[in-house]
Amino acid sequence: MSSSVISTSPATRRPYGLAREVTDTKAGKFATLKVEMRVRDPRHYRGEGSIILNLTDDARRIPVRIESTVPVYGKTVLTLETLSPPPE
Repeated sequence: MSSSVISTSPATRRPYGLAREVTDTKAGKFATLKVEMRVRDPRHYRGEGSIILNLTDDARRIPVRIESTVPVYGKTVLTLETLSPPPE
C-alpha cells in the first residue's frame, strides 16, 4: 500500500483561540464561535494572511461568516444570506 502526500506547502499555519460573539448577517443574528487561523507563506504571499471563521455556537456549526485576508490581494468576506430549516 502506498501513501500520497496531501500538501508540500512550506506555509506555516497557526490557529488562534476561540471567542464567542454575535454575528449579524442577512439571514439574521447568530451566536457564533470565532476561530482565526494565520498563514505565513513568503514564497506565495508577502507577509501573513488570515482566515476568520464565525460558526454557529450550536451542534450544527454552520459557517455564517468567512473572512480571508491575503497581503498581496486584499480581503474577501462571505456571509450567510439565507438559512434553511434543519432536516427532521
